Amino acid sequence: MDTHGAGIARMSATVAIATLVALTTGAADRTAGVITPEGSPVWIDPWRATLFDTPALWVSITNRHSAPVAFTLRVWVFDQSDQLRGTTSWCVSTPVDRSMRGVFHIPLEIRGVTARDRGVVTVESVVGGRVRWALRETPEEQLAAALDNVRGSSGRLSMERLDRDEREPFTCPCECPQVQAMCEQTCAHGVGAFACNPMDLNGCAAACTCK
Repeated sequence: MDTHGAGIARMSATVAIATLVALTTGAADRTAGVITPEGSPVWIDPWRATLFDTPALWVSITNRHSAPVAFTLRVWVFDQSDQLRGTTSWCVSTPVDRSMRGVFHIPLEIRGVTARDRGVVTVESVVGGRVRWALRETPEEQLAAALDNVRGSSGRLSMERLDRDEREPFTCPCECPQVQAMCEQTCAHGVGAFACNPMDLNGCAAACTCK
């Protein structure tokens, strides 16, 4: 990434911190669970992941790949009975430079989140140069891993490395029907609410609340 690109990523991280302070003042917070999939070039800091009941998630990400990467995160929120409250897919296509850490604030369009709910965040996909990474597990297996994590076990996921044409720009496609289908697979009693919206100029946030 050139100096301008690195500057954008650093500025994004700084803005995220400022937004966090502004939006979460007075909100209840607790540590969120973290699953960095085996084989992922993106590492989530388990000591810097916080769930707020606004609701929102604050998370620190480090790029350990040899080139800039863009990524999609998946956030799961469970109630005190271990029932899935809802899930969010969050993507920004502005790359994070190699060996660089960014702090991100992720609003969660999940209804009814309370101070007793617990969250888990994982890496869903990564793109960098000539390669991309995708989760090997099915949506049901991803949900099971997140549930293991909130119950105190080490939920495990893994990523597959695949070839990619580096001339093809990475964008967050906002594939709403695909995200909604995943919600329907993971919400045991059906989907109560669904939102899928472009974010700024180059991002996408999709979320569902379970019944």
